Amino acid sequence: MCGFFGIVNHDKDISFLADNVQRAIWLLSHRGPDDSGLFKSKNALLAHVRLSIIDLKHGHQPMLSHDEKKIIVFNGEIFNYKELKERLRGLGHTFRSESDTEVVLVAYEHFGEKCLEFFHGMFAFAIYDQNNRKIFAARDRFGIKPFYYSFHKSTFMFGSEAKTFYDSDLVSFEPKEENFNEYIIFGYVAGEETLHKNISELEAGHYL
Repeated sequence: MCGFFGIVNHDKDISFLADNVQRAIWLLSHRGPDDSGLFKSKNALLAHVRLSIIDLKHGHQPMLSHDEKKIIVFNGEIFNYKELKERLRGLGHTFRSESDTEVVLVAYEHFGEKCLEFFHGMFAFAIYDQNNRKIFAARDRFGIKPFYYSFHKSTFMFGSEAKTFYDSDLVSFEPKEENFNEYIIFGYVAGEETLHKNISELEAGHYL
């Protein structure tokens, strides 16, 4: 289990919010006690805590592409990553680690959003493309790994747990009371709705 939190805003410099993001990710340390990292630029901040399972030495996140223009934060496991890695090598790609995270990143570089067709496993991830000023994020078909997101004051935020949005002090706590009955009756809230007014959940098998 790992955890991540990130914010992106192309309208203004948000690098001064690094401490907010760092504070939020510290409070996810129970999801990843082995390692932590922070990517910081003018318009994007991505943080990650890691439970090290595959490639303990070179699997640090956030992980950058070879050209350092794409950054990924990943939670999960790609069961067929070795086979996919060999396929990508056959297509001319090289790798610096034995991590399935790098396989996801390289697959996205080669196939774009169609990379999801090749992943067998449980996952939630976000890739920030600095060249195209774009976020690509996805969640596995069964929704085993969580992914929450929010638009707030022209800022896009995403994370593994809803509480990180509040821990960052970037979103005020506002319960969505109209969803309480649904949660009490069924034990969950359907679709992208949550118990929070300003936070949505990416549905299983979906990407954005």
